[in-house]
Amino acid sequence: MGKEPEPSKGKKVEVDFLADGFPAYIHRSTSALFFQNTLNILMLCTPLCAIYVYNGWNQSLVFVFALLAIAPFAERLSFVTEQLAMHTSDTLGGLLNATFGNVTELIVSLFALQRGMLRIVQVSLLGSILSNLLLVLGCAFFAGGEASSSVCHLHFFPVQPLSNAKYEYGHHFRTMPGYTSN
Repeated sequence: MGKEPEPSKGKKVEVDFLADGFPAYIHRSTSALFFQNTLNILMLCTPLCAIYVYNGWNQSLVFVFALLAIAPFAERLSFVTEQLAMHTSDTLGGLLNATFGNVTELIVSLFALQRGMLRIVQVSLLGSILSNLLLVLGCAFFAGGEASSSVCHLHFFPVQPLSNAKYEYGHHFRTMPGYTSN
């Protein structure tokens, strides 16, 4: 393997991936792609799935092998997309991640549409959209709450005595200790 130069402060170092030659580059690339993660052993389920489909054997086993085989492919697709995004601009990298992030759902949807399962595809896409929106929004709220050093809480309290039948609620802002306003 070629020795990579040490990055100096403030300078972007150009690395020649083909310094050791094309065969060495292919060997490093395939090793990183297939053997870097232990999850990739599940790729061996792909030929088993194909054999079971070709011979018309138990459909439950076909499903199990296909399910096990799709996990490492999705992980590798994510890895390759991230690696490609590192060498592009932020905008193009985000577009690549958004495009290829749900490609497994797209593949499953295409096969379901081919078999006329429109309702399954609609519900699957709706669930995917809702879960992504809620997950991302929830994570953003959580991260924002954890990162913020000053949190302002809104409390409601009754402004009239409890003996009255009608209650009016006023707003009272109470800040956490350590909060300083400008």
